[in-house]
Amino acid sequence: MSVTLFSVSRNINSNIVNYDLQLDQNNTPTDVVAYWVMYETDKSGSVTEDLTMMENNFAYGIDVTKVTPSPARVYFNLKQMPDMPLTVFYNKKRKEWVAGANLSENGICTITHVEAQIDFDKVIPMVKGLTVHALNTKNQQVSEWIPVNRSMQV
Repeated sequence: MSVTLFSVSRNINSNIVNYDLQLDQNNTPTDVVAYWVMYETDKSGSVTEDLTMMENNFAYGIDVTKVTPSPARVYFNLKQMPDMPLTVFYNKKRKEWVAGANLSENGICTITHVEAQIDFDKVIPMVKGLTVHALNTKNQQVSEWIPVNRSMQV
């Protein structure tokens, strides 16, 4: 079973990258996976594709650093945000699995969506920065711009 934690959209087209939490038969987290939802191909979102090796290694991939059964947690980083560790946990108040991060301007928040801003001025388009959309501890929508400090191909 899997649960979508959040997605990354881009200013290129309507395709998105989903980040799903994988759960075993006991509803215990085992991994986080990323894959494309190809809205440009099928508006219903039923067409998906794996990330390419380049996308997985440089742009949209993840590094799972630790999975703990008790308390049930998954710790990971997005390749696009290597300095912002994410923690997946079950939010009892919201009754759902969420990905949390410590945003510099807003503190601990639940990530809901990330927008990648692509720089087309280069020969190869690169990720210029990310707008992270999240819910703060008061359940208010907040957003934070995170510039990308290294080259990441789209």
